[in-house]
Formats: sequence, structure tokens, C-alpha cells
Amino acid sequence: MSLRVYVTLRSYGLQPTWLAHIGKTKRRSLLSAYVLRLHLEFLRDLPSALGSPGVTFVHAGLRRGIKLSEQNENDLLWMRPDPKDDVQTEGPIVIHGHTQAIEPVLTRNRICL
Repeated sequence: MSLRVYVTLRSYGLQPTWLAHIGKTKRRSLLSAYVLRLHLEFLRDLPSALGSPGVTFVHAGLRRGIKLSEQNENDLLWMRPDPKDDVQTEGPIVIHGHTQAIEPVLTRNRICL
């Protein structure tokens, strides 16, 4: 578990060890009991990606050469950057997180926060 996840869970009054060995249904119930409904609704309603001229904001990444509207949501949420894509100069700058780094990573066409 990353430090960020640990700190986030603790901020809601959860002990991360409570979640370690319980099933998905119990985990969901426990999270629902501790995390504010307003926060859950906010997160649920967020778009998977947000495009603006020259830049795309996304959780994990996107596949180059595919329109934003045609991207696979699983990729937007879970893929890892392919270093081969960093040499491309076309397309938007992709601003993403998901891939842990000690400091922001800046390449020709993406920024990992």
C-alpha cells in the first residue's frame, strides 16, 4: 500500500490493516461507513479523462493515435506509460498520475504527477 493511500485512509478514520484481509463486499461496506457520501459521489461522477486543446488529464494514461472519445476506460484508469511513447511529438501532452514517482516526471509529451 502506498503512503498516499495509507494517509488517505487514516484521514477518514480507517485503519488500513482493517482492509487487508477482508472481501470486496465487506471492504465496500466499511469504506461506505467511513468515507463521506459527498466524497464518494464526487469521485464516482468524475470523468475518466478530460481533454482540452493541447492537453489531456487522465488518471493513468491513454493510447497514442486513438481519439479521446474512443479510449478504453480500463487504459485510462490502469495502464502504465510506455517509454517508447515519450519520443512522439504529436498529440496532446498527457498529464497523469497512477505511476508512483518521487518527483514529477516530465517528458516531451507527458507529465506524471
